[in-house]
Parts: sequence; structure tokens; C-alpha cells
Amino acid sequence: MDRGRGCYIGCRRCLLPYLSPHPCRYPGCGVLVRGPRGYCVQHEAIARKRADERRPSASARGYDVDWRRRRAAYLADHTDCVMCGEPATVVDHRLPLAAGGADDETNWQPLCKLCHDSRKQSLDKRRAGVQR
Repeated sequence: MDRGRGCYIGCRRCLLPYLSPHPCRYPGCGVLVRGPRGYCVQHEAIARKRADERRPSASARGYDVDWRRRRAAYLADHTDCVMCGEPATVVDHRLPLAAGGADDETNWQPLCKLCHDSRKQSLDKRRAGVQR
């Protein structure tokens, strides 16, 4: 199935650069690793923690009490994930707010957590030109 750039999720051809060993991206660490993240086991948690520290809080990003109320009302009316049909637990912006999407129901879609965290985010990254 073509998902842009002549590829699909999990394509071995696109994963080949990650299959060969390369040094951990953490400064001063020379451990050889495989995989798209680029960090060894010891430094993966440190890198994730640093990224989380740089990210603004949910309320600073606009997800306040009003958002939580609107989200709950939307999920009460839209109960199934649009990607897989499982019960929806996440209200996703079809076009991300950071990309200029509107923060109203015309730009929302109900997703289960699995679809939101894996499939949808990978599609957003591909649209933005960030290939992992």
C-alpha cells in the first residue's frame, strides 16, 4: 500500500539504514545500536526526558478545562475510532493546530489511543516531511 514517497509503514527498504549498526546519538557514547531512535538502552530514557522537559504543558498548548469538556462531549457523540472501529478515547485534530488547523469539530476525528499514537502520528510526520 502506497503511503507517500513510494513506501508503506514497516517497509524493509526504508528501514535498511536503521538495520545497520550506528553509534548512539548521545554525546560521548560510542555504543553501536540498531533502530530508528538512535540511542542505546542507557541513553534512551535520558533523551526522552530531555524532550519532555522542552515540551510546553498541556494547558500552555491550549488543552485547558474548556477543551476537556468539549472533548468529553465530542467522544460521547462519536464513540468509534475512524481508523479501526474500536472505542474512541482520543479526539484528534485532522490537520494539527501547529500546521494551521482549526480547533473546532470540523477538524476533529475520534481515534483509539493505539491509532492515535502509532498510525496517525506517523502519517502526520510523513505529511510534514519528517521521515523516521
